[in-house]
Amino acid sequence: MRLTLLTLLVLSTTFLLCCSNEDCSKLLIGKWAFLKFYTESETTKEMDAELESYNSLNKGLTIRFSPQGEYESDQPGGDEGNNKISDYKLLPGNKLVIEDDTIQIVNVDQSFLTLYKDESSPKVMFRRVNNTGTEPGRR
Repeated sequence: MRLTLLTLLVLSTTFLLCCSNEDCSKLLIGKWAFLKFYTESETTKEMDAELESYNSLNKGLTIRFSPQGEYESDQPGGDEGNNKISDYKLLPGNKLVIEDDTIQIVNVDQSFLTLYKDESSPKVMFRRVNNTGTEPGRR
C-alpha cells in the first residue's frame, strides 16, 4: 500500500508540475522519438517480457505534433499500424485525444514526453528530436 501511495503522490506532483493546457500545447509541438514503454509498479517475468517485446516492436517510431493540431506517427520498416496522420486535440486536465484514443500527458518538457492511456497499459516515453512539428510529409 505504501508503494501505491508514493506512486500516487509522485504522479500527482508530476501532473501538477506538468503545465497548464496552454503551456502543454506549446511544449507538445515538435517531433518525438520513441524511447520505451515502462511501468512503475511491480512486474512479473511475463510482464517484463511483454514490455521488452513492446519496446522492440516500437523501435524507430517517431511522432509529431504541429501547431495546427495535426498529428503524425511514422515507423519506417516497422509496424504499419504505427504510420498515421490524424488531428489531435488537447483537453483540460492535460488529456490528449488522437482519433478515438484519449491519452493522459503525464509529463512534457523540453526533452521528454510521457503518456499514459489507462491502468491496464504501461506508460510510454518519448525523447524530443526537434521543436517545429512541421517536417516534410505533413499533409
